[in-house]
Amino acid sequence: MISPCSKDVSPRILFDRSSEDVYSDPGSPMLRRTPAGTYVIAKIKKENDEGTYILLNGSGATSEGNIPFLDLFDM
Repeated sequence: MISPCSKDVSPRILFDRSSEDVYSDPGSPMLRRTPAGTYVIAKIKKENDEGTYILLNGSGATSEGNIPFLDLFDM
């Protein structure tokens, strides 16, 4: 994760995993469409909470089959 506006903030790794390991896949960020027609990562602010969250969705691979999921990720 980077902060292009803040030069004093160091980049941060969000996930460190093998792309071959489908069981540990954290999901992909959900996107929203802007009025200009482009897509950006959808951010969520929870009421009475200082955090910024994004939604991750994934196929949820398990040994019993796929169990699709949505996850709220605290940035």
